[in-house]
Amino acid sequence: MGTVLWFGKVKFVIYAKDHEPAHAHIIHTAENAEAKLNLVDWSVISSRGFSQWDLNRFIKYAKENYNSLIEEWRRFHEEN
Repeated sequence: MGTVLWFGKVKFVIYAKDHEPAHAHIIHTAENAEAKLNLVDWSVISSRGFSQWDLNRFIKYAKENYNSLIEEWRRFHEEN
């Protein structure tokens, strides 16, 4: 697991050997909130505890930091 980005108290995490499509987990442990964001088409795969306003901000932030997120996904999911 790797925390790739922080957005205030929210972290964007990529898990090793996680399922396709490429996605990031968005976690706010203090608020017991979590979402999964597809890094291919920017859709929200699942969400619990976040408002749509929050999700829109996270999507914007993820798009601005796409290279960091997708590099981490590829690092954890390279085929050897």
